[in-house]
Amino acid sequence: MEATTFERLPSIFSEDRAKEERGKEDLEAELYRQIRRWYNTEHLHSSIGYVTPNEMRSGKAYEILNKRNEVMEAAKIQHPERWGSQKSKVLKIIKAYLKAK
Repeated sequence: MEATTFERLPSIFSEDRAKEERGKEDLEAELYRQIRRWYNTEHLHSSIGYVTPNEMRSGKAYEILNKRNEVMEAAKIQHPERWGSQKSKVLKIIKAYLKAK
């Protein structure tokens, strides 16, 4: 019986090792998915006007930028002393082309 037990040990270890490796790959894949989701749906990107790539792709960015411009103009009218001689920075609505994978 002992010989059988010892003969099985290497295969048990290799199965455990394979499960461990698959577990690491699964964790890495999940981490990548979470980072990608955050990057595209929550993180505001300065190069596209502090909106998310998903907002830019869906067209919602134009609505967000227009609303920001309206709020800035209203603030300037309501409290011109806060702006001084500085011109208000109006956010430009740009057309961006993002690659979708």
